[in-house]
Amino acid sequence: MKLLFMGNPAFSAKILDKLTTSGLFDSIIVVTSPDSMKGRGYKTSFSEVKKYAVANELPVFQPVNLKAENFKDTLEETAPDVIVVASFGMLLPSYVIDYPKYGCINVHASLLPEYRGAAPINRVIMDGRSETGVTIMRMDNGLDTGDMISKVIVEILPGDNYSTLHDKVADAGAQLLVDTLPDIFGGSAVYEKQNHNLHTYARKISEADRVIDWTESAYTINCKIRGLANEPCALAKTEGGSEFKIYSAEPGELEAPDSECGKVIQAKKIIRIVCGDNTVLTVKELQPAGGKRMLASDAINGRKITLDTKFI
Repeated sequence: MKLLFMGNPAFSAKILDKLTTSGLFDSIIVVTSPDSMKGRGYKTSFSEVKKYAVANELPVFQPVNLKAENFKDTLEETAPDVIVVASFGMLLPSYVIDYPKYGCINVHASLLPEYRGAAPINRVIMDGRSETGVTIMRMDNGLDTGDMISKVIVEILPGDNYSTLHDKVADAGAQLLVDTLPDIFGGSAVYEKQNHNLHTYARKISEADRVIDWTESAYTINCKIRGLANEPCALAKTEGGSEFKIYSAEPGELEAPDSECGKVIQAKKIIRIVCGDNTVLTVKELQPAGGKRMLASDAINGRKITLDTKFI
């Protein structure tokens, strides 16, 4: 059995690792994005999937454009029986979807049809949900619209942020995939059409999504902080033009009502900021622009944030 795997980030690499050690395949070919140049020194950066593939001596293809004729040649050359896709980031042309005997199988980090799109793990936390999951689906020409094959539910704990939930979902998805593939190969898999009337869309995180609106409740703001931690992080902006990444915080009720949202009401040992709906946010970890990640107490000692600081 030949597998062609398509993916890029750490989520994908976890899936690939499970497939590599599953014993289901005689050969595995990897497709990932072209290398990029990052950092001040413009050093070559590999995707997490390429790093894994190179370390495990798996052949790697890095097409710039899947519509190019030479990728058809790659398919013919590698002749995969199945294609597995996990966070690849590009829609596949019909000739790719239609090629393998057992189809193109996608590992999507949500309980479809909810949270289709690029950022399901971020968005489900930002929306304050208590559970999410993974869906194994057969791909079609739409965006996460194909027939569902299997699902697993993953609980979102109050202390979960994007990083912790990412790993939980990736691990659950990897296991679900290797449990589901034998049913696909054996012909016993059941394919369930999605109810498109119930779909929601988890659009890619934008810069605007990151900015904290202090008129929202502390509970809503904390969901944003958790959903964006530890990367790219929620942004807090001050009247003076300073910016801070917020890594962790704790919401609570405001003891004495104060209508001035964004006002710092405590900057001794801890940082407390007034939010909407008579709530207050206690900031635990943050990072000033151009600085290092630090505890709130260190930011206070370094006078990064004082009682005169006003967030907007």
